[in-house]
Amino acid sequence: MRLKSQRGGAAVEFGLVLPLLALILFGIIEFALLFYNKQVITNASREGARYGIVMADPSMTAGQISTVVSNYCNNYLIGFPKATPAITSTVCPDPPRGMFGTNEVTVTVSYNYNFLAFPNLLALLGSESMSGPMILTASTVMKCE
Repeated sequence: MRLKSQRGGAAVEFGLVLPLLALILFGIIEFALLFYNKQVITNASREGARYGIVMADPSMTAGQISTVVSNYCNNYLIGFPKATPAITSTVCPDPPRGMFGTNEVTVTVSYNYNFLAFPNLLALLGSESMSGPMILTASTVMKCE
């Protein structure tokens, strides 16, 4: 009994495995960007809070803190297209001298992360509930100096 030719078998197997490999590769890239952007907004909120607690006469305003956070986000966030984060902050009141550490600055940064490949993939599979942007939020609270 003579065996039939096995030519092209590897190409067929590769064609069957390629979609799974592509899904894994795009998933790694997608979630790496998601976690990177989460860390960036966490650092941005920390930078804004640190800027806001430093003693100055007069105290730093919410607008100045938002500018520091926005500049940090504009330099480091990765997005396609890059979205602008929402920033809220409280400021230190002008305390009498010697009254440090009694008030707090809170900086909260929210960012809508738009998935690159997964919304389209989920829409193809029929899941519309996960196709919107994911909201990443970071908040930092520090005592006024």
